Amino acid sequence: MTLCCTFIGSLDEVVWDESQWTSALWSSNIPHRASPLFPFPASAPNVGDRLYDMTQRGELDGKMVDWGAWVARVSKAEVLKFMDDVYGPHCADWYTHQAKWQHTKNMVLSMQELQAFVGSLADDVIYALVAMEG
Repeated sequence: MTLCCTFIGSLDEVVWDESQWTSALWSSNIPHRASPLFPFPASAPNVGDRLYDMTQRGELDGKMVDWGAWVARVSKAEVLKFMDDVYGPHCADWYTHQAKWQHTKNMVLSMQELQAFVGSLADDVIYALVAMEG
């Protein structure tokens, strides 16, 4: 997969049932971004590649829903596990310790914004975790 923007959106904005897809839908079946973008990991494949790989292995319930987008249906707990898988456990700690380096300061802020957003999610709602080529 090429460089991706990864974010959380509403699953209500995705037509999941492929029998209802049309050619027009195939190029516009992406939910709007509700969360901050997931920052790029320090030493891992890009976040979109990880989402794609995890759906392909069946670790996440997801599929290609648009010409350039994959969506996984996830709970808050699954988003937190995904973040641990991508960034490592206690990812905020790593980013915070690296804040002394100028080039990581924006990544630290991005991670803090994302964690605050994920912390505000309801435990009993299913969300769309989106990797969109961009």
